[in-house]
Amino acid sequence: TAERQRAKDREANEGKLVRPMDASVSGPLGDAEREAMKAFDRLKEEEEERLNNIKRALEENRPMEADRKSPLGMTEAFTVGLL
Repeated sequence: TAERQRAKDREANEGKLVRPMDASVSGPLGDAEREAMKAFDRLKEEEEERLNNIKRALEENRPMEADRKSPLGMTEAFTVGLL
């Protein structure tokens, strides 16, 4: 089975753990882990893109410059003044 092969891989790897997706024989656990990692990587890329979009929007539309007397404008002005 895949688990027996992982045990052999571990012995050949100086006792270090072998993740199911990195095992020499692919099993259902390895397939599931590989798919989960693909989904996680895609989510990470999408969230980084979203963060960059938010940063760009804030740089273009700073609350302090749009309406300094608004709660966000006052907060930003105060924070910038501290830094």
